[in-house]
Amino acid sequence: MYKNINEIKIEDLKKNYQMIHYFGLGFIQLKLNDTYRLHFYTDKISKILDEEEVHNHRYDFASYVLKGKFNMKLFKTIEGNEFTIDDEDCKNHDEEDGVITNKKVETYGIQKISENNYSAGDSYWLEKDTFHRVKGNECITLLERGDVVKKYAQVLTPVNKEKVCPFSKKIEEEGLWKVVEEMLAA
Repeated sequence: MYKNINEIKIEDLKKNYQMIHYFGLGFIQLKLNDTYRLHFYTDKISKILDEEEVHNHRYDFASYVLKGKFNMKLFKTIEGNEFTIDDEDCKNHDEEDGVITNKKVETYGIQKISENNYSAGDSYWLEKDTFHRVKGNECITLLERGDVVKKYAQVLTPVNKEKVCPFSKKIEEEGLWKVVEEMLAA
């Protein structure tokens, strides 16, 4: 797969992608196949959520920063009553909010255990159960996904906070491709 930003050609992406969609967390995901995705973090499209929720994944993955800067904070749960751990499946559903949540009753606190900044050329590995939050700054990453081993990802949701699906804002593919092309050219 891609080793650096110069290997990515917009024409090839448009011919060979499986899906492009906007995550309301501030990035566009371009699904290349079942293993690889390109993430385009940008402020050119307004976010649905001000800040990404602390979450984990259904799979382990490696991420390669191809362009820009990227910040990741890692968290652990501690005793407390500020958050619940919710199983979540937030897809691009046709339903009103697109969120399927298995809300838990038990509450937790969270503690930041590390914070790392990454730049083009850097990479990292993240295990499926690691709670984290990321923020990219006009950044492009290549995600290499491992096998799906859990039915649901989990989100640390503040108690009494209403869930909002990051997919609830539909943006036409043409607009997404325009942003992708601009980011690759810059």
